[in-house]
Amino acid sequence: MTRRPPLLLPALSALWLLALPPRASAQDAEALLKARIKHLEQRVSELEARLARLERLLGPDEAAGGPAGPPEATPPQASPAPAPAAGSAQLRQLALARHGSSVTCLAWEPGGKRLVSGAYDDTLRVWEGRSGRQVAVLPQRGWPSVVDWDPKGGRLVSGTMERELFVWEIGRDKPLAQRSFKHAVYGGGSAWFGPDSGSLVYVYGRKALRAASARTLKETRVGGVGSEGLAFSRDINDVSWSPNRDRVAIHLGRNLSVWDGELRRELLQVDAGGSGVGSFAWGAKGKRLACAGGEGRLLVWDVAERRLLREVQLNAILDLAYSPDGAWLAVAADSHLVLLDAESLAPAAAPYSYGDKIRALTWSPDGKVCALGGKGGKIVMLEVTQ
Repeated sequence: MTRRPPLLLPALSALWLLALPPRASAQDAEALLKARIKHLEQRVSELEARLARLERLLGPDEAAGGPAGPPEATPPQASPAPAPAAGSAQLRQLALARHGSSVTCLAWEPGGKRLVSGAYDDTLRVWEGRSGRQVAVLPQRGWPSVVDWDPKGGRLVSGTMERELFVWEIGRDKPLAQRSFKHAVYGGGSAWFGPDSGSLVYVYGRKALRAASARTLKETRVGGVGSEGLAFSRDINDVSWSPNRDRVAIHLGRNLSVWDGELRRELLQVDAGGSGVGSFAWGAKGKRLACAGGEGRLLVWDVAERRLLREVQLNAILDLAYSPDGAWLAVAADSHLVLLDAESLAPAAAPYSYGDKIRALTWSPDGKVCALGGKGGKIVMLEVTQ
């Protein structure tokens, strides 16, 4: 196994702090330091992606610097496997696909036939959702950090860590539109279809949302998002629309800010406490919002009534996804998929072991199949039966 030297972000950050101008205020110095650390983290992600591509080209022996020795002992998991559940549901592997590189994002087509995955190999790949057969390969410059389907199906928008946006139409090997934000220090790497199929919203400058035409990527207006964008006081980490797109949750720093789908007014602020929000997901009808904190706390909020409904403790939560039929809440807990009853949050099935860290999961529109992907590029389609 190739061993990588530890990242020296703290040491580099300290050196940069010493290099700050002597007249800079403490507040300015802190802001500049945070910006530089974030830029370093982005560069580290890009270098890791390039190293993964190089290792695939060289093969395992050459990448390690010689013939492979005896296999190393399996490292301990970050958290113990969840105990088997007594629920009546079962998770059965329906299909298996291989992207070829660690999966970064997944999204199921609204019609339920196709699944798209993004990975470190700088491509989107489209699969038949029930068989795992590859349908299309969409090459990009830089690995996809986010992908979203047109609510009517047929088109995709994707953003890359190289700060570019692409709009794709299935069946075409070239994008319908693309736009680069490489002139900007930050922003341009995340985009989602807005409340309709004609527009999308993207992150610009870390603290602003802007709107663009879904066909040409030219500036447009979406509800409260005008030409100047919708500005926030904290960094925008993620955005998620409710299933019918009448509400949107925006991950700002440690908390969630919930707005109406047109982004005209804020409805609710969700505080996960502790280290803040790590991942979040909308319930089937957009009335509930589940969020997970760094300490393994899973919180479920009633958005309409603005109150906390339930709280449970799980280990190493990496991602969340409600089934569209409202029956289940899928939780990526390190290398295991845990299926919970959406109402009681009680375990509904024995955990499924993916074998490595799960980085993305998504449900088919009928709520019968959950797809998950992660490190290594394996994509598993799991059918839920009772």
